Amino acid sequence: MDLDIEKLQNDMALVDLLTRPKRGGSLTEILLKNLQPLQMRMEQDKNHKMPHLHVSYGRNNHAASYSIENGQRIVGQLDNKYDKVVNNWIFSNQKQLMQIWGEIQNGDDKAYKLSIGEL
Repeated sequence: MDLDIEKLQNDMALVDLLTRPKRGGSLTEILLKNLQPLQMRMEQDKNHKMPHLHVSYGRNNHAASYSIENGQRIVGQLDNKYDKVVNNWIFSNQKQLMQIWGEIQNGDDKAYKLSIGEL
């Protein structure tokens, strides 16, 4: 199971770095990436047939849900600036994510525990 969640966390931190407001003045600014907590999870859900995952980032718990089938945001308050990196990550890991989704929906608790990626 090689879901590269660390790469997604790094990419989201880079988005933060590149989109943060610039400070005025004559001081030289040193920019550092600040890795925020990232959690990706799936749940056994008989009410929602669409394969999806929940994303929590930074201080935002359940910040957004994304479709595994097309990578698009379904719902959520996560800033839109992260959509492209999440979408790319989903497409890079789509086969494994769909496998995990199927196992979870079939009641495989082991698959559920493997699908949790918290940094």
